[in-house]
Amino acid sequence: MQDVSVVSGVIKGAGESYYRAPFEVYSFVELRDGQILKRFKVPFGLQEKLRELGASGERIDFHVLRNPDGAPELLALRAGDGTTFATEMRGVDRSTPILLLIAFLFLGVVTLPLLGLGLYFWWLGWKVWKAGSQRLQARRYVTSLPNAILI
Repeated sequence: MQDVSVVSGVIKGAGESYYRAPFEVYSFVELRDGQILKRFKVPFGLQEKLRELGASGERIDFHVLRNPDGAPELLALRAGDGTTFATEMRGVDRSTPILLLIAFLFLGVVTLPLLGLGLYFWWLGWKVWKAGSQRLQARRYVTSLPNAILI
């Protein structure tokens, strides 16, 4: 998948974090080789595994999704021994983005005569559909990882 990249390294440090359901968002995560992941989103299920593997000092493969907002989101972790832990991505289905797109297209047609407000709804529908499609592709990517333990 084009939006997912694998970043490898040993965690050197992490910045402050805050909770924004369903993620813990770190201001940054720095790896020993100098790579920095800014505004790094970690799903609640993978937080503890990230802390354990980070404290052990072993090399980790991060499977990272690049979101439209530019913030990297952790999809899976592969430990040095080859064990892969991945997020289940609950609540991601095929119908929701399509239904929202249809609703926004309808709103766009209805409100188009109102100073072109419909164009805004069409643009919003496209953005929602694009984000939903990206989530579906990420879910397919995670479920295709061999021997991944879904958390």
